[in-house]
Amino acid sequence: MQGYHQRGEAALLVPSKLEPPRAQGVLIKRSALAKLPWTREDAKLLLVRAPAGYGKTTLMLQWLAAFVSAGQRSAWLTLDAGDNDAGRLLSYLWAALRGIEEATRPPVRGVAASVSHRLEPAGPDLHRSTVAETAALAGFLASETAPRVLFLDDLDALDSAGSLSLLRALIESSPRGTRFVVGTRGVPDLGLARLRVRGDLLEVKASDLRFGREETLAFMRSACDVSLSGAALDTLLERTEGWVGALQLTALALSGRRDVDAFIGGLSGNYSDIADYLAEDVIAKQPAGLKRFLVETSLLQRLSGPLCDAVTGREDGAEKLSHLQRCNLFVTPLDDERRWYRYHRLLSDFLRAELRRSGSSRVRTLHARASRWYAENGWPLEAIEHALAAEDAEGAAVLMDLCAPALMREGHLSTVAAWAERLPEQILDRHPEIRVAQTWSLAMVPEPGKARAALDSLKRIASVDAAPEISDAALRVEPVIAVFSDDVEAFRLARESLDKLSRLQGFERGALTNISAYGRIAESRFDDAREFLRQSRMNFAGCESALGSAYESALNGYMESVQGRLNAALAYFAKAESEAEAKTGGAPAYAAAVGMGFFVEVLYERNQVDDAQQRLERYLPLALESGVNDALFCAYRSLVRIKLLRGERRQALQLLGEIEALALRRGLLRTVAAAMWERVRVVLLDGDVDEAGRLAASISGDLSKVDPPGFDMPATETEARKVGEYRLMIHRGDARSALPRIRSELGRVLKLGRGWRALVLLVMQSLALSAVGEQKAALRVLREALLRGAAEGFIRSFADEGEAVLSMVRLLRERMDTDPAGPAERIPASYLDMIVAASSSGQAQGESATVDAPPGSEPSSLRPPSLAAKAGGALHAAGTYSGAGIRRAAGTHSGAGARGLSKREVEILELLVQGLSNRAIAAQLFVSENTVKWHLKNIYGKLRVNSRTQALAAALRLGVA
Repeated sequence: MQGYHQRGEAALLVPSKLEPPRAQGVLIKRSALAKLPWTREDAKLLLVRAPAGYGKTTLMLQWLAAFVSAGQRSAWLTLDAGDNDAGRLLSYLWAALRGIEEATRPPVRGVAASVSHRLEPAGPDLHRSTVAETAALAGFLASETAPRVLFLDDLDALDSAGSLSLLRALIESSPRGTRFVVGTRGVPDLGLARLRVRGDLLEVKASDLRFGREETLAFMRSACDVSLSGAALDTLLERTEGWVGALQLTALALSGRRDVDAFIGGLSGNYSDIADYLAEDVIAKQPAGLKRFLVETSLLQRLSGPLCDAVTGREDGAEKLSHLQRCNLFVTPLDDERRWYRYHRLLSDFLRAELRRSGSSRVRTLHARASRWYAENGWPLEAIEHALAAEDAEGAAVLMDLCAPALMREGHLSTVAAWAERLPEQILDRHPEIRVAQTWSLAMVPEPGKARAALDSLKRIASVDAAPEISDAALRVEPVIAVFSDDVEAFRLARESLDKLSRLQGFERGALTNISAYGRIAESRFDDAREFLRQSRMNFAGCESALGSAYESALNGYMESVQGRLNAALAYFAKAESEAEAKTGGAPAYAAAVGMGFFVEVLYERNQVDDAQQRLERYLPLALESGVNDALFCAYRSLVRIKLLRGERRQALQLLGEIEALALRRGLLRTVAAAMWERVRVVLLDGDVDEAGRLAASISGDLSKVDPPGFDMPATETEARKVGEYRLMIHRGDARSALPRIRSELGRVLKLGRGWRALVLLVMQSLALSAVGEQKAALRVLREALLRGAAEGFIRSFADEGEAVLSMVRLLRERMDTDPAGPAERIPASYLDMIVAASSSGQAQGESATVDAPPGSEPSSLRPPSLAAKAGGALHAAGTYSGAGIRRAAGTHSGAGARGLSKREVEILELLVQGLSNRAIAAQLFVSENTVKWHLKNIYGKLRVNSRTQALAAALRLGVA
């Protein structure tokens, strides 16, 4: 492994995967197919789908040459089974996009590379870095220097949900003008139905790739200098159906034959039969030494002269590979220097079947030789795979011991977990470092049951061997497993680990303090949580972990939203985004999966529906792999409500079914219950009280272990059981019984300082009072909720409750002229109008509906209106947006001066960060909406951003927060 240690991370990349294969033999120009990309220039995905031997790669190479000739930047990546590890796939994607020389050095790998080399073992945020990386890749594709066309060949090698979700998210989130050309045998899970409906898919199938009569005739004439008779040509087309691979094999078999018609007449059977028959015929004509070489080296994914020599025990590998290429015997060079090759799949499949028939002992011996060569030359991934194939468990474990730290730093979690699973228990016991890596990997994949079993083994090893370092490793990973298992014991375990590992610093201590802060937020101990998060930031700053810092910012944002401070929450979420962008050269990045669900809930609440949906479509597939349970449920719940807002009720219920099924598979009972209560809400607001009651009655089970008294977890913060029960009682006509329960819960959450839930409970209380005929009291309570909500832009907590609330909002709006309240306690008329409009089809299209706070008000909805009226300042001090801050920054900050923002552009940026839509900005400035769009385009250009969200992050960098 010396070579590996010398080359470090670069050894994890195989350069030949990033080079397009060199076209060999006869090349028939497919004129009609060659023009296809230009017939649909709007298509994001060009899918070439057909079985082996249909010329998929050849067509892709022709397209590549055409794109390059047209001046379009292009990159190539040939996929293999190792790319089922999403972390490894990310590394190759970055390498393909930025060039192999740069890709083997930081900061090209972005978040993963800059953070992971400081983790031993990898921390919990490393797996979630795929979220940030995917967004960063999409942003890089949008940059000036990025390739515009990415070729991905052999996609059928991928079968892991994580890697396929990563590619699906990358394709969907990439900007217009970026195209993906994908070659595969089967139907890939890339969201083809959605792409097809959107007009983003151009598909080439096997029927399109089949050779016609003229192409077949031209191919056979060029390939084997044979002029076929009309009858022979018809027979050949009938038997092969234009299958290019069979035509190639036929051409090889016909070389030197005189009985052309008789040979072609003898072709029969299905495609695989023809392939085997022809391959056998081709191989049978080769000298014995060459046949032996072909069979023995067929177990290699790629071939080089020295590697073949090591496997075969001879010294003529390079000569034989060169001979095979000259004879066009289905070997393809993978680089310009002709050092690396691969066999055609048709031939390779046939040869491997021959090798298996020679006996398992011989196969193991050849794999062992390959493993030894790869290890000595610094290729750990291939060395381990061949050692496992050779059934050399101890040898594989030794190799894994040597390279496991680097692999974990690179985030190859799925690979490490899969390898460890193939090792016997007694081997793992002798190699505790592999067990540690396995436990972390299983915790974050997530596989909580397997992770706990691995943790038990770690503890057993530590007790038997009295190994303190293994005990410490168990202490570090146990809280992570608990968090991913939805176990509130995680918070106690994290605190105990921090006490016992008092000298632990850096990323791992930051991760443990984040978990502790999460627990304190659930317990409403916000000051303690802030202190833990302060410690987190110090630890992450010490190890320069932008990802960890962004995770801490996201938790701060969630805590602010719990307290009802949406402005401050959005500032923290934007800060997390900005910090991630800083590590990816300005490309957009969403750094922490844990923050995504919380972020979109705030955006949805403020009626920034389009912005919320855009994030969900872009990142939900990767969030599914992260295992952050509460954030994932919050994301699903937001998407369900957006679907309902769009009138897509069936899709909304399907989504609820998805999250229920996922939670059941993972054993997340609290999430199952929360999803069912959301289903109750949907049915209830449809007016079906009886069905809602039946659904509520079906929700059973003791949740005290995962949702104990005194804990308010994110998934049940403003909804689920208590609020669901109150709403059901009101709709059933039992509002009078609900009122004391609502008042009791409201008193509790006001005392705890949970402002968002307090607002929701006030809305419930007003509904209950109205239902029992106490209209005046109902309006008074709703008015208090509205005054709290106006300062922070709460919209959907009112608009989503239906006509009962909206009618009271309209009544308050009508009475505004006679409202005796002073200016400081008066609800802005524009705010009430926005709530009413949010229930109409116009606002349902995602118009942002936020307003300036009432004069003299304070955004903290924890204080009663009278105190809020006396408090100064419209914005929370902790990092919220401020128009004045932008003006100061634009006038004094060197970055702003360099950007050259005009006075009007500064005004528009001020309104933009307040959350106003283009229409609202136009109304405020007395200009047309098109004028606002024109100014925004200029602003984006000067700030070098591509979206409203990136503009918010840029505003932060100008000194707003």
